[in-house]
Parts: sequence; structure tokens; C-alpha cells
Amino acid sequence: MTPTHAKENNNRRIQRLNLSLPIRFESHVNESFSWKEVARLNDLSALGADFNPCHPVKCGRLLQMTIPMPHKFVHLIFFPLEEIE
Repeated sequence: MTPTHAKENNNRRIQRLNLSLPIRFESHVNESFSWKEVARLNDLSALGADFNPCHPVKCGRLLQMTIPMPHKFVHLIFFPLEEIE
């Protein structure tokens, strides 16, 4: 799996990578209703990720997200891409 830069001509301080990884969501809306879902990650940077869950998520809702990150990309969580390349 080789990542590519999401948008080469952007002005972002930290580059985003196109990584299509599964992402697992879990949310407890109230005592009687919770949901689980698996979706795909669209892209990733050291400061954030882009994804589209199927369930509607209100601002402020607490989500538990699990991403099986390939070992060679774990360092992206701590170091900006400019320092790696």
C-alpha cells in the first residue's frame, strides 16, 4: 500500500495522504441506543483524518474510532510529513 498526497497544489502546512483504510466507529447515543459501523478512511495527516460514516453524527457526539494503522505509518501520528520526506 503506497500512499499518495491528497492534494499536491494545496497550501496546507502538513500534507495529507490518500490512505484507504478501514475505520471502526462506535457510539453510545443514550442508554437504550448505540451503534457500530465500519467505513473507509479517505485521507490522513499528522493532525487529522477524513472519513464519512453512514450514521449521522451530531457535533459534540463522542465517537470511539479504531484504525488498523500499518506499522510503517504509525510515526505519522507524531511527526509532520515534511520531516519524514
